[in-house]
Amino acid sequence: MNLIMKINFKCYIILLLCSFGWAQCPINTYSFQTQAQVNNFVNEYPNCEEGHVFTFIGNNITDLSPLSYIDTISHIQIIDADNITSLMAFDNTQIIGTLYIENSDGLVNLNGIHFMHLQPNFWLHLKNNSILQNIDALDDFATNFATVTIMNNPNLSQCAVKRVCQSLLLNAASVSIENNGVGCNSVAQVDAVCQSLGINDLDLNKEILIFPNPSSSRFELTTSPNIIIHEVKIYNQLGIQLISTQKRSIDISDLPNGLYFIDILSNKGKVIKKVIIQ
Repeated sequence: MNLIMKINFKCYIILLLCSFGWAQCPINTYSFQTQAQVNNFVNEYPNCEEGHVFTFIGNNITDLSPLSYIDTISHIQIIDADNITSLMAFDNTQIIGTLYIENSDGLVNLNGIHFMHLQPNFWLHLKNNSILQNIDALDDFATNFATVTIMNNPNLSQCAVKRVCQSLLLNAASVSIENNGVGCNSVAQVDAVCQSLGINDLDLNKEILIFPNPSSSRFELTTSPNIIIHEVKIYNQLGIQLISTQKRSIDISDLPNGLYFIDILSNKGKVIKKVIIQ
């Protein structure tokens, strides 16, 4: 191999490393235990767009803003991290799966947290956080968590946010709520507040039906007479909008087989349903 070929080969290897090594997010759990690790992450993974499991442990971490360039993170875990006082670094980040915060006495609220709104099987764990008093960031969309644990947060009194209320409606959801502030001391307390606010509304879900499901070419929306459909949006599992219409009969023959989410906006509110195309 002559000198020019050797140089070209080395350049090619360097380009491959840049494309496939340095540019991607870590594929396994990435554990941050120092502020230096948080600060240096952008140098290790400058083009990281889709993080997997990010775990923040210990009181050495104070500032999460160096991670604000990341688009999505599957799971965020914050454990024994009293000096993390804000989650606004994630204000432009979508969380796909789990928010786990335990023994972290610096957070007053969850502002900055945004779940990808069309994914229903999230896991929420808030335990032993002494000054946490506001989880209104979870009031953004009436999609349920599959598992909810809200325990031993003495200053947290208002838990009746849309995502928690929706979880209480589903027998499949696992919900544990206890030893928080008055109003959030038990599942019964939270459910009562949800009912009083009108957040829990199974009737709307029952009044809007999709048929046939599964379907291969077209499906119909059927509703009770008092329901007016304003807009129907169809998303794939990545959250990409594929169809927007006001029709009740929707042609899906051009869509590949798979699971889709139907976002239905009506005069009585919004519901999300699943449809299988096969």
